[in-house]
Amino acid sequence: MREVGADPEDVRLLVRFLRTLRDCDQAEMAAAAGIDHSSLSRYETGRIVPSRAVLEQLIAAAGLPVSVVDSVLLPAIQAVRTARALESTCEVHAGLAPASRKGGGVPVQAASEEPFGETVRRATDAALATFLVEVDADDQTLS
Repeated sequence: MREVGADPEDVRLLVRFLRTLRDCDQAEMAAAAGIDHSSLSRYETGRIVPSRAVLEQLIAAAGLPVSVVDSVLLPAIQAVRTARALESTCEVHAGLAPASRKGGGVPVQAASEEPFGETVRRATDAALATFLVEVDADDQTLS
């Protein structure tokens, strides 16, 4: 995300995740980031992709350092989406219906000798996976 060359779907999910971290509605997040509410809505639905400057405003409003988004959150979103695509592809090729993604997150069990950074990354991946399940459910409800 150093440039806004990231996949638009990853950016859409990132924007929504940032608001979820702040635990607020669109109007509150938009006000905190100093952007228009309708723009935030369009970012979250993927109709438009925010500029890097706007993303940095949203990141700041969520109370995160940009480095965490660049090095942890966006790669985790990309990894979860890639894994889901591969899982679905494998299931379809095996003649199976894609597995239901409802029902909770991925358990995280960190070994005591695991480096703290890896523990944080695994926990973030699990949280993002759970979040993406909720987004999928919300998106299907809106369809």
